Amino acid sequence: MVNKPSFQNSLKLIINLWGKLSSKRKKQLYFVFVIMLITGLADMLTLSAVVPFLIIITDPSSIWNSSFIPQFASLIGVDNQLDLVVPITILFSMIALSTGIIRVFNLRLNTKMAAAIGNDLSFEAYRKTLLQPYISHIKSNSSEVINSIVNNIQSVVNTIERVLTTLTSIVIVINILIGLLI
Repeated sequence: MVNKPSFQNSLKLIINLWGKLSSKRKKQLYFVFVIMLITGLADMLTLSAVVPFLIIITDPSSIWNSSFIPQFASLIGVDNQLDLVVPITILFSMIALSTGIIRVFNLRLNTKMAAAIGNDLSFEAYRKTLLQPYISHIKSNSSEVINSIVNNIQSVVNTIERVLTTLTSIVIVINILIGLLI
């Protein structure tokens, strides 16, 4: 009978892996989490900017009655409702572009972090293999050992990358839900 992975087993593996990480990697993971939060906030900002952007494009006069828009318009030197469409479009485009850049940076950071953790684990696995007594090297097939290390470490790296991507998605969804409730 094959054991199916459970949430408890996964949690134990993550806690065990966390204990094996160096303090440098733990600090880097905290930084990755901060970037995840920034990504979520940027997505929340982009989604909250969609409605005002659509209102400005469809009916510029309706948004002119709010207290914030005339102040913003006078700040950028616009005195006509129709002239507000271009600056708001540029502002929305900049927000969307910034959010995209932050997302790509976050994805790249997740991938690099997973690869760095895989590198550390691989280094430790090879170090422990090489430090075994001579007799164990004679009894074992080195190509099987290397193949096992490579395959298992690659599997761990892929899992770490998926976990980081999933955490990013969860943070983004939570921030979007908070933004929709506000």
